[in-house]
Amino acid sequence: MVNRREFLIRCGETTGAWLLGDELAQRIVQHQSSQGRPLLVDFENPDRVLFAYDAAMLQLSLDKPMHDDEPPKPTWREFFDIFQGDDLGDPAVYDNPDLDATISDEAQFRFQEYHWDRFESATAQAYNYLISIPLSNHDPTGADPLGALWFQDGPTPGNDSKIVIADSLESLSCLQQRLLELGEKVAIVVGGV
Repeated sequence: MVNRREFLIRCGETTGAWLLGDELAQRIVQHQSSQGRPLLVDFENPDRVLFAYDAAMLQLSLDKPMHDDEPPKPTWREFFDIFQGDDLGDPAVYDNPDLDATISDEAQFRFQEYHWDRFESATAQAYNYLISIPLSNHDPTGADPLGALWFQDGPTPGNDSKIVIADSLESLSCLQQRLLELGEKVAIVVGGV
């Protein structure tokens, strides 16, 4: 018999945590043990798809696999519109380039670091989607939560990206169960990077 306490994911920035009945918790564990993959609903036409990449931890992306999520290379005009009012948005810093030409490699690095990874990437979209819905169903009696996610906004100094991480396959089962309770038709796909 598996104790629900075994699933408690400890983290500093936990926002999503779930309480599930013992029967469902047992099914999740048995499925994971026997199949080597999480217990997930396989939708034919999901509204959204969360991709979980099995590296050291399970990083989530929304509607696009991480390996297919390359940032575009905008024109200087688009770049300056994005960073308007910021030092990065001053054309003089870049020797007044042709506004309809694509940006330089240096500007591309800044675009990706300060804009793409924070607002438009599939990982940032997963963060923004999941943090905007009521994932937690904490029990006022103080029962142990089953499963959790780590929401990281700027995970390290100098890194402004937004990411969501689950540190176990069982947590993905719990996440999908909670999304189903909320009426969200979201498929979860587990894969490698």
